[in-house]
Amino acid sequence: MGRPLSLDGKRWHYDPDPQDGPGYDFTLTPYKLADFAEQSQRQQTSPHSGFVRTTVCYRLTRDAVVGLRGALLSTTSAAGVERRVIADASDYQATLADRFGLQLADAPTLWERVWARHQAWLREQAAPAVVQSSPSS
Repeated sequence: MGRPLSLDGKRWHYDPDPQDGPGYDFTLTPYKLADFAEQSQRQQTSPHSGFVRTTVCYRLTRDAVVGLRGALLSTTSAAGVERRVIADASDYQATLADRFGLQLADAPTLWERVWARHQAWLREQAAPAVVQSSPSS
């Protein structure tokens, strides 16, 4: 499925599609749920967190990882990565229900914000990189 896990000593690393983020490391060391509380709080509340800036849903299936980041749906499997942009509020609501089992009454309202952020992201991607030169001496 997609990119394989790699093992470095006792640490496993999952390297997802670059569109889906940097990946993550894990070990078989047991932890308590409370051990994750501080980082979980930060990811849910920090304005710098990708989980705050973008709506995110992921689902691991037997054959693939299905991800919805904003308006971009991706499916990563052994066959590769398939991506498509969600077309409209109806498509968004159907995708949440069909692919993630989420029935959200406010999906059309949420879609308006998702689509606005997607359009802003597209503008950012199209903008030329700003290069700062050092001042002349």
